[in-house]
Amino acid sequence: MELKLLSKKSFSMIEIMVVLLVISSISIVTLQKRENNQDFILDRTVKEYESFYDSIKMKNFLSDQDTYIRFSNSKIECDGRTLILNKNIKFQTKEIILHSNGYVAPTSVEIYDLNNKIIGRLIYSLGFGVFRFEKN
Repeated sequence: MELKLLSKKSFSMIEIMVVLLVISSISIVTLQKRENNQDFILDRTVKEYESFYDSIKMKNFLSDQDTYIRFSNSKIECDGRTLILNKNIKFQTKEIILHSNGYVAPTSVEIYDLNNKIIGRLIYSLGFGVFRFEKN
């Protein structure tokens, strides 16, 4: 009687665990680099502010009231609402008035890194509360 050895056609549990460990390690390193990437943090912060600002504009329009938006180092405040900023970014301390019709006087708000280097700015041009973001 002839015994045939079964050929191994699948991964063992240890081999699968090693592959998952390698993939997980690569993913973690990649995500940490992305989270610490200043451009990524800056873009995410501006998107969060844009959403915060749009909700304030809508509330102003519906309530027909002017609102003060206060920028400080670590947060942006308006009518009891606060947007906490990433610890790696600071805004210029400034206050702007958002009128009920959406108008904001032309101004800019500078954004700094931890070394107080300007890395971008929010620019409010003539118009009805429209701003643009400019990187340095």
